[in-house]
Amino acid sequence: MTDTIRLLKGIPIFAGLSNEELEKISSLCTQKEFAKGEIVVKEGDLARELYIVKEGAVEIVKGAGSDEEHSLARLWEGDCFGEMALIDIQPRSASVRTTRDSMIFALSNRDFLKLYQWKLHTYTMIVLNIAKEISRRLRKADSAIADFVTKEREDGGRPDPDTIDEA
Repeated sequence: MTDTIRLLKGIPIFAGLSNEELEKISSLCTQKEFAKGEIVVKEGDLARELYIVKEGAVEIVKGAGSDEEHSLARLWEGDCFGEMALIDIQPRSASVRTTRDSMIFALSNRDFLKLYQWKLHTYTMIVLNIAKEISRRLRKADSAIADFVTKEREDGGRPDPDTIDEA
C-alpha cells in the first residue's frame, strides 16, 4: 500500500472505500506545493476543488489580510478542506493559508464526476460521507449558537443578531 493510499484511508470522506477505489482517487488528484504563508484558496473565489494536506499545515482564515482577520481552524497532514466544492460551485467561505511549507493534493469537481462515470458506488460513498461531515459540522455550529444564546440570556441581555453570526 502506498503512502498516498494510507493517507486517503485516514480521511473520513473516503471511509469505506477499497484500495482500488482509493487508487483511482489518487490518480485523479494533482499535487501542489506551497511555501509557508501562501494562500491556497481565497475567500470569495469560486470553489472547484477539494484539498488534502499531504505534508505541512494550513490555517482557515476569515477576512485574510484585513483588520477583521480571524483564524477559524488549523489543519494538518491528513486533513482536508473544500469538500463542498465537490457538491456545488459556490464562493469560498474563507481563505486557506499555509503555516509551513506544504504539499497538498487537489481533486477538482470535474475529476470527481469521473468517479460517477467509473463506479457509481465510489461516487455515492463519498457524497454520503461528505453529507455526514457537513451534518456533524452543522450540529457543532448549532450547539455553539445555542450556548451563545443561553449565555447572553443568563447575562441579562438579549442576543444581538449581528453577533450571533460571529459565534
